[in-house]
Amino acid sequence: MIARCLASVIFLLAANAFANDHVVGCADRKNAELNKLEKVHALNGIRVFYTEVAPVSGKDHRLPEQSQADANANGVPDFIENIAIQADVARKVYNALGFTDPTLTQKYLAVKYIDINVMNIQPNGLAFNSPVRYSAAPGRGEACTLRVDISTQLEAQVIGSAKKPVQATFTRYWFVVAHEVFHLYQYGQTPLKRSWWMEPSARLMEYAFRLQAHYPSGMSTYKLPASRNELNSKVVALPNGPDAMRFWTKMAMLHDGGQDVMRMSDELLQARYTDGQPVLKDNKFIGYAFLQSFMNELKTNENLISHNNNRRVQARSERGQTSPSNDSFIIKSIQATLKSTRVNSPEVASFMSVEP
Repeated sequence: MIARCLASVIFLLAANAFANDHVVGCADRKNAELNKLEKVHALNGIRVFYTEVAPVSGKDHRLPEQSQADANANGVPDFIENIAIQADVARKVYNALGFTDPTLTQKYLAVKYIDINVMNIQPNGLAFNSPVRYSAAPGRGEACTLRVDISTQLEAQVIGSAKKPVQATFTRYWFVVAHEVFHLYQYGQTPLKRSWWMEPSARLMEYAFRLQAHYPSGMSTYKLPASRNELNSKVVALPNGPDAMRFWTKMAMLHDGGQDVMRMSDELLQARYTDGQPVLKDNKFIGYAFLQSFMNELKTNENLISHNNNRRVQARSERGQTSPSNDSFIIKSIQATLKSTRVNSPEVASFMSVEP
């Protein structure tokens, strides 16, 4: 009898471990810079942390003067409110377009909030892969979160050409929050963290928020790579280069067949920043159908990936997730997605012959 009970317990424990095999634990971490962010503005499961206090030492994360305005006098800087608004609308748009919210994926079942830290950092934005809690930092509590960092200096920049400099107002010219939020969707769907697919496709998703006219130049003459060497040199090696963006845009155009209208709810189409600027600049956008199909292919191909120690894909090391050895699976997924469109041309046939 005792043996039978022990066997049942062991079976239940094993079954539970198997069921939760893809669920990533939430690490409790400490960060001296996050401890400086004493203020929080929350919106629909998104928490934006910032500071109005001068630091005792180290980096100063206070907003520059031009980003401290509080035109609606609600006690929260407009810049902070607008970061939360863009993140909230981005999440709703991505979900409406058919992408799986990261908090609904097996990897992030423990996650309660997306936390955005507005900090004095060199990049415009960063998205982190691991679910974490910072229980020692002000206002965080014990909640498991996904972390995004956004620069305090976005509106301090002057953008545009030297002949036509433009002060970089967040509500008109910045889509970096939507970009970083989409990285969380990518992380939740697949562990294959290769920059040459993640960066250009996240930039492509920014165009859901831009005017249609801002798609990359040179598309009318752009041709897909005809060899693995060409793909490697122009796209894989240069994930932030113009050809990488053109490559993914061309894939989107081939897949979507010119169907570039987002069917969004009136609520989203009418969403506004604090200054009245629309969050979605129009409802024209290509790319979501291709990216959704491609990411589903990647997820399917995870079953084909073997690792030396036979661990589950989600448990692989950071080095394993970013390894160039994953490129063949990414290429196969792109080709399978393109094949499903049944688009036929010499250019497509040439790319389809590229060896993964």
